[in-house]
Amino acid sequence: MTQPVIDVRTIVPRERHPLIFQNFQGLKPGEAFELVNDHEVWRVRIGRPA
Repeated sequence: MTQPVIDVRTIVPRERHPLIFQNFQGLKPGEAFELVNDHEVWRVRIGRPA
């Protein structure tokens, strides 16, 4: 199963953190999402342990 990608580079800065935390709160054990940010263009896999 592919993990969702959240690219916040196109999101208004004040809406980024609420979006990230909302998606994190919705993760079930073993699920993750990839976060793409514009802080020196880095990617992070965020997940919950299974």
